Amino acid sequence: MLKLTPGISKRIDILRLPMAIAVVWIHAAGLEFHFKGGQNIVAGIPESDAVVIRWISEVLARIAVPIFFVISGFLLFSANGVNCSAYLEKLRKRIRSLVTPFLLWNSLMVGVYLAGQWIPMAQPYFRQPLIESSNLSVEPFLNSVLGYRSPPLDVPLWFVRDLILLVILSPVLRLAVNLAPVPCFTLLLLRFFGFFPSPIPVLGPESTLCFSLGLWFGKNGIPEDPGARVRWSFLALWLAGTVAEAVIMPSGLTRTFVHNLNLGIGMTAVWWLTADLSRSGALADWLVRRARDSFFLFAAHGLVINVLRKLAVSILPMSHSHFTFVVIYGFVPVATLLICLGVYDALKRFAPGMAAVLGGQSREEPRVLRLIEGGKPPSTPVGVPVRWPVQGALVGLRQASGVLAPAADGFAKQSFSKN
Repeated sequence: MLKLTPGISKRIDILRLPMAIAVVWIHAAGLEFHFKGGQNIVAGIPESDAVVIRWISEVLARIAVPIFFVISGFLLFSANGVNCSAYLEKLRKRIRSLVTPFLLWNSLMVGVYLAGQWIPMAQPYFRQPLIESSNLSVEPFLNSVLGYRSPPLDVPLWFVRDLILLVILSPVLRLAVNLAPVPCFTLLLLRFFGFFPSPIPVLGPESTLCFSLGLWFGKNGIPEDPGARVRWSFLALWLAGTVAEAVIMPSGLTRTFVHNLNLGIGMTAVWWLTADLSRSGALADWLVRRARDSFFLFAAHGLVINVLRKLAVSILPMSHSHFTFVVIYGFVPVATLLICLGVYDALKRFAPGMAAVLGGQSREEPRVLRLIEGGKPPSTPVGVPVRWPVQGALVGLRQASGVLAPAADGFAKQSFSKN
């Protein structure tokens, strides 16, 4: 069983940015657009393109948030045991890394939506029934910030809301899954498959199960990786299963079972894949360097992609063609990545304190900036010097492309030379 070592820490950091990018593509799906004033636009695309969207956004990318929950549970008490002082220290740190950015981002979104609704030209793109500038009351405002009845206004941050509650409950969950793992995980799995409701409505079955699994791994260790043939066979099995799910589209309990089975296989396959990625040299170093950007991207992309998608369907001719698919599902998510990562690079350079708060980083040096395995510093420079946001993202892309080519050959040789 594998404990938290520099190698495991590196593999976790390698996962962060790709999983955040997967969340962006989850929110790139959907072809119906609601504008302020009651106008609705449905963008038509060929069925073959619709299958691609289902495959990526509704199946493949869905492993991202469960992986984040497992990582969060694994890291919570991996370094130390659970006692009162350690628990209180964890709570203190999570106030800065979770509670503060959660409240700040949602309050910021309320302000942005209100400002957008007060500007006549921007009004159609800032439709939000819960936050209407003409009829704003206290209760919808509080729910938009805290998300106690429904997801918060910054919808992707339902993950952080659930995570805050799970951290508070973590000593009880950790004790339960370690003293009686079989009955506890049986109950969590039954709840995961919808056999009974949650005792806490805002805590989803996915979040509780995956966080508890992470807590168990943190105490007992992660199973050793199998050989390369098994790892790549598992990856192929996951991809085949996801294609079948997207094409066949089972319904009811069958769909739930197939989808959750694919989730489990996919999470395992992607974790094993990081063993090969961690030996890919410059590519691994670059992913580790950019790992701390994942929280900002996770929090900021929702508003950006929503506005860009509405702009696209209102300006460009949205015919029933592949062009619609390329714009909505290709250009818009890429533009969202460029804007979010570029803005964050600019903040890191010109307002590092604000970048740390909005990026959910604790006061101590970010973990991804520590020396990686072997005591050698990563080969790519920290941060991206920028003069304006989009330039920063483009510079980052150039850095990435510079490491992809030399890394790919070594990665393939290392992966297929084993077994």
